[in-house]
Amino acid sequence: MHRRFISAVHSLNPLYSTLPHPTPSLFSTSSLQSSTPSLPLPVPLRSFLFDPQNPNQIDLICSHLKHSPATSLSPPPLRLGNSDVSKILLRCQSDPLKALDFFNWSKTHLGLRLTTQNYCVVVHILAWAKKSSQAIETLFELVENRELIGPKDDVFQGLLSAGEFGCNFDPSVFGMLIKVYLRLGFVEEGFEAFQRTVGVGLAPDTRTCNTLLNGLSKVGSFELCWEVYDAMERARVLPNSVTFNVLMKVICKSGDAGKAKAFMEDMEEKGFEPDVFTYNTLIAGYCRKGRLEEAFYLFRIIGLRGVEADSVSYRILVHGLCKDGRVKEAHQLFNQMVQLGFGADNFMYELLISGYCEEGRLREAKSLLEEMIQNGLVPSKIGCGVVVDCHIKRGRLLTCLNYIVWLRRVGVPLSAGIYRSLIKALCEENRPNAGKSVFDWMLEDGLEPDLEVYNALVEGFCSCGELEVALVLKNEMTCRGITPNLAIYRDLIYGFCGLRKSTEGERLMREMVECDLMPDNEISMALINGYCEEGNFDEAESLLDYFAKEFQFLDTRCYNVLVKAYCDQGKVERSLELQERVLRLGIIPNAETCKFIIHGLTKRSAE
Repeated sequence: MHRRFISAVHSLNPLYSTLPHPTPSLFSTSSLQSSTPSLPLPVPLRSFLFDPQNPNQIDLICSHLKHSPATSLSPPPLRLGNSDVSKILLRCQSDPLKALDFFNWSKTHLGLRLTTQNYCVVVHILAWAKKSSQAIETLFELVENRELIGPKDDVFQGLLSAGEFGCNFDPSVFGMLIKVYLRLGFVEEGFEAFQRTVGVGLAPDTRTCNTLLNGLSKVGSFELCWEVYDAMERARVLPNSVTFNVLMKVICKSGDAGKAKAFMEDMEEKGFEPDVFTYNTLIAGYCRKGRLEEAFYLFRIIGLRGVEADSVSYRILVHGLCKDGRVKEAHQLFNQMVQLGFGADNFMYELLISGYCEEGRLREAKSLLEEMIQNGLVPSKIGCGVVVDCHIKRGRLLTCLNYIVWLRRVGVPLSAGIYRSLIKALCEENRPNAGKSVFDWMLEDGLEPDLEVYNALVEGFCSCGELEVALVLKNEMTCRGITPNLAIYRDLIYGFCGLRKSTEGERLMREMVECDLMPDNEISMALINGYCEEGNFDEAESLLDYFAKEFQFLDTRCYNVLVKAYCDQGKVERSLELQERVLRLGIIPNAETCKFIIHGLTKRSAE
């Protein structure tokens, strides 16, 4: 109050302009640190003078808020402006929750859009009163909706200039702004806010700097991490073990494990003792680069440094060994870890299982899977899929079937992808009935088959001549809402034509046309050839005409099939009559056509 009185006196009387006035301290209760003298914050008297149009109304509202919540306010008879909102907020500074209550009420009841400055004032009020969570949420709302609130406004500048309105200025809001940017994924904006904060003589606290370092590391901005670290040193912001661990991770991610070792030594010189996280980060960096000998050397000296390795240390090394193809050594290290009392998780088991599968050692992989289940762990669908794929690649389909039966019996959930892979493999091996059994298991497990599964089964049964089963599957998928594609119709039409049931094949062709699927040249070839083999030349000619007129299939091969069939039957005249008709359709005979006709004429003259 004394400060405001002095400022008011100075602004009213020029004679007082030479009197010294105190500079407010900004950092007494702040989470920021000052690297240069604090900036004076002018508080002009006009900030405390009410708009002559609304003085009574503002007084009434402030009086009402002292005793009642803002929700009980009726819409004011006079229109309040954004400056009036700020004045009322400033009058409520002694009770920050009252200020926040009025601020939230104003957003929906005053018929105006609150400005960036209104938000910045209430953020400072809340931060000064140590209501950090409410301040951050309000700032979050401002930044997230800045396109609606003030797309051209500078939030940082708004927070910086809020002191001119006479609010309790709290520098911790700049650290909050950095965190809000990072929380929203705006890493570049967070870095820029950090630079500007340091540029005005303020320094975010260590925790904020660590958050920024971690955010920059995640997006791969490694160079900017070091800029932040250098700025911390210039601003005398003391790093902690978290700072060094994040930077150690940055070094390892950038691939310079040698620099990581030097940085760790520099850490120790500055009095920081590396913890297990630091060592694990460095070990992971060595493993990522394939430098396993150095990783194991560091692993062995951890104990000598007074730090105990944890399960993460073992996991990193097991992963590194498996990646390097040294699965047997990885398994030995895994057993050592278990003997020391560290619990093994799904990830480590499945690392070893995957490693053994890549080496084709299915027995060891299945043994580990059994051990895993016995220890109460449920294999992931990905882990089970690795073993199934390994069986399929090595052609051990019957063994794989037994493996699936066992997994289902012990209650391990399987994915649709596992069933799909096995069904396709069985059908390709001409074992569609076994594939159908797996398909039934899939349905029993509540999984929905897709078009790929039906394609494999239909093709498998058609290849084995079991067309009725294939047709049932086609009808079943339609009932499930899955539309058969061209491949399914093609397989069925081929199959029926091959069994001299071309009429059924033609029915399917016309069904697919009704479903807006256009037959291709291969389907037309199969149908015409099927009718010719059955001696039904009229239907063959009719289809040749239909395909040419409806789908512009002017394929000479289909025509030649019919010509050859006529000539083989000694009906050369009919083939010549056909030639005249197909020329009108646009089908051009070729050398093979002439060869068939000459062969037919020669055969007839010989008779």
